[in-house]
Amino acid sequence: MARCVGLAFLLWMLPASGVWSQEWVWFPGGQPSAQAVEAVRLLAAAAEDGLRPEEYGVDTLQRALEQMVWGGFTPEEISHWDEVLTQSVVRYLHHLQGGRVPLQMGGRRYVRPIPSWDALRQKVIAAARQGQLSQLVAETAPKLPLYTQLRALVEHYRRLAERPDVVRLWSSPLPPLPDTKLEPGGRWRGLPRVVERLVILGDLPEGTAPSEVLTPEVAAGLRAFQTRHGLLADGVLGRRTLARLDVSPAQGVRQMELAMERLRWVNLDRSRVIAIYLPENILEGYRKEMDGSLSVELRMRVISGNAANTPTPLFEDEIRAIELSPYWNVPLSILRDELAPKFLKSPDAFQREGFEFVVPGQGPESEIHMDLLDEALRGRVRVRQRPGPSNPMGDIKFVMSNKEDIFLHHTALPQLFQRARRDLSHGCIRVEDPVGLAQFVLESDPAWNEDRLRSAMNQTSPTILAVRRPPRVIILYSTVRVEHGRAAFLADLYGLDGVLDQALRSAPLTVSRGDP
Repeated sequence: MARCVGLAFLLWMLPASGVWSQEWVWFPGGQPSAQAVEAVRLLAAAAEDGLRPEEYGVDTLQRALEQMVWGGFTPEEISHWDEVLTQSVVRYLHHLQGGRVPLQMGGRRYVRPIPSWDALRQKVIAAARQGQLSQLVAETAPKLPLYTQLRALVEHYRRLAERPDVVRLWSSPLPPLPDTKLEPGGRWRGLPRVVERLVILGDLPEGTAPSEVLTPEVAAGLRAFQTRHGLLADGVLGRRTLARLDVSPAQGVRQMELAMERLRWVNLDRSRVIAIYLPENILEGYRKEMDGSLSVELRMRVISGNAANTPTPLFEDEIRAIELSPYWNVPLSILRDELAPKFLKSPDAFQREGFEFVVPGQGPESEIHMDLLDEALRGRVRVRQRPGPSNPMGDIKFVMSNKEDIFLHHTALPQLFQRARRDLSHGCIRVEDPVGLAQFVLESDPAWNEDRLRSAMNQTSPTILAVRRPPRVIILYSTVRVEHGRAAFLADLYGLDGVLDQALRSAPLTVSRGDP
């Protein structure tokens, strides 16, 4: 608050007009301009973007501006501070546009073109001289809806985390449950602290009396908390709900900062973008508006790679084709670990379930032959499964070109989308509403309406559609979700928050100290 008051007073003290120096960007006539004050204000607010104001020398710059109002600085000193402020703003924009850690850190493979330092410098100088610094910062900030939501919430949680009662309430973990779970009507000594936490988090109304008995009122608050966190909303206190209740607001702030850092990495240069958020396992389809903002046109649940064995990698790609009634080309690892033992035990399963060998230079072979199976295990022959109800691809596949052979597809087991935790696949992404996604990808092509798509998805041979304007697909990782203006903090299933947290803590803190 004192810093804001100081900036406001400084702006009031500035001369009403002045002559710009050809040399000085921020200090025409040797006095701080309104844009200089605005620059320091923007740097001081960097925490709202999950960044660190101290990295931009905010306190030092604030003192320099206050001293400069009263005069006494030599031209050399003014030139020095002019350059320090320029460097600080450029560094801030560089972080805002591409993140703080180098591209090889943080466990991501995205390609976002970031202007060079010199190009950003020229943008900053031009914006300062045209009085458009705030507009430049707004244009630079990520446009993903989740980023905007987190930016609106992070300061609230930061203030919450600093309250003494909140610090006390989360100073130690909750005691273990008396059994594997606590049902409504059950008694537990840790329940009064749970009630207090639910009140602070807004899932129970103020004044709710702490009790060691899980009353219907407290069970309703638990259901609200569980719904918000993507858990099974049964009003029962179990292991997963307890783990989420142990996430303090301070930990939540850090999860927000990590999520915002990742959202600065992505490339939004297409008119249509498909974002897949892990571990929430939600897909959103965006269309870019004229002002650069993104409107949500599509939202659905997805199933991602198993956290323990086959996690889905984070990368960006594009959908280049849609295969209706697709074959399933069996990955060698699945053939070796799962299917080959099954075929050796029950050879008739090969033909009964629609598998066939694809031999180079020959037609498909639908009967099991042990010599061909041996060749397939050596990678010389391919095994695929024909379209049909048992095909794990389901009835549609969205083809991409990444080296891991990850793609989007439907599933023969749609009931799995009802699960609260959905890291169940071998790495590919299963989508809940494949027809809706196909229409989004095809831009509602009238030649492929819903009826025609569904008909082609129920055939015995594939139909392949080329995508004329491929949308970008970005697989993201955020352990924070926001719904109805409230945050929920998810389990770090892939362990990537720890990787990024360490990368950020290890990154050098480069500060313009301002020493002449």
